[in-house]
Parts: sequence; C-alpha cells; structure tokens
Amino acid sequence: MISILEKFVGATNNILWTYVIIAMLIGLGLYFSFKLKFVPIRHLGEMKRLMTDGLIGKTRKKGNVSSFQAFCMSSAVCTGSGT
Repeated sequence: MISILEKFVGATNNILWTYVIIAMLIGLGLYFSFKLKFVPIRHLGEMKRLMTDGLIGKTRKKGNVSSFQAFCMSSAVCTGSGT
C-alpha cells in the first residue's frame, strides 16, 4: 500500500514540477509584464539613477546610506547566512 502511494506522489510531483509549475511561471510572468506595461524595462533608467545616487561626485548628508550601499548590505547578509 505504501509503495503505491509513494509511486503516486512521485509521479504527481514529477508532473507538477516539470510541466505545470514552469508553465504557470512563464504564463504569469508574461501576463504581469503586459498588464503592468513592462515596468522593469520602462524604469530601467530610474533604477540606474537610484542605484548610483551618491557614488559619482554627488554629496550626501553624513550618516545616510545610498541605495547601492543598502543593496550591497542586504546581498551580503543573504549570502553570509546562506539563505
């Protein structure tokens, strides 16, 4: 009885992770890209401006953290803890 259940769960898991989930991710990615009018592409310049703000000769108030520094710190925390 257990081996039949294991085979069923294994086959279902294989189908879900091989076909269904991948199709859903691609489909939802395309749906939201069109629905939101390609926000990541349209605002690429703004993203670059925010990431480099304070790096190229611009003065910042003492004690403030730039967007790039915050990004680097959050990446280091995630990498360091392994998550």
